[in-house]
Amino acid sequence: MTSQDAITGNLNNILVVFDSVGCDTVSIQTVFQLATQLNLGLQVLYIEDVNLLDTVELPFTREISMHSAEIVPLDTRSIMQQLRSEADKLKQQIEFKAQSLQLSYSFNSVRGEIIQVVKNRINEVRFLFIPAVYSSSGMKSKQNIKQTVALVYDMSSHSKDTALNIAINYAKKIHAQLFILTNQESSIAYIQKSVLGHGVNAICQLLDISHLDAVVSVLIKHLPDLVVMSEDSYFKLEDDSSKSSVQSLEADILLLR
Repeated sequence: MTSQDAITGNLNNILVVFDSVGCDTVSIQTVFQLATQLNLGLQVLYIEDVNLLDTVELPFTREISMHSAEIVPLDTRSIMQQLRSEADKLKQQIEFKAQSLQLSYSFNSVRGEIIQVVKNRINEVRFLFIPAVYSSSGMKSKQNIKQTVALVYDMSSHSKDTALNIAINYAKKIHAQLFILTNQESSIAYIQKSVLGHGVNAICQLLDISHLDAVVSVLIKHLPDLVVMSEDSYFKLEDDSSKSSVQSLEADILLLR
């Protein structure tokens, strides 16, 4: 079951997408906790971003040395070696943890445009995990914050109750506060009833969740560690602006389909 070739039936997997800016050990720990909780395997992709590689190969691209502040041409071969070394290191981490937890998994390195690779693979799975990207100047790096799990509860989504149960159980597991955005007032009583008895502190807020930017602007104030949401109603990784907006959360995302 733990062999790299053991996965059959991709719908029983979480698709996990890492690249050169999203390989944080906290995200790795989170996705394994979720896989264990949901009894799912992992389908891990490390994406060598073709846009980054194309930029590196341009003749006028330069880098500034951190030690000497000297501006020098980029060494394409060195960048490629660095990406492959990072992928190998990530693969070893995934293999070790998956085998110790007896979880099925696969790991592949793929070269391409991140959004396009995800769009090509997303129909194979029910769950997509997008690791957090932390900025050196971000709010998370400056504060010691109580853990928060956020849920975007979309009444029109067929996966809304699955998302609610995942968020409740994960918040309980890590002793986190639960913050819930919902688009209908009538759902608040149902959510509160579902949370009751789980020993989780939950806060609900009513919001028009049809616009990703509005959702992100509210969530970012609560500094969540994990955001659980559905893709089928309004959130789709269609372009770089959506990707950038999500990354500004500095939170892991579990997307349900």
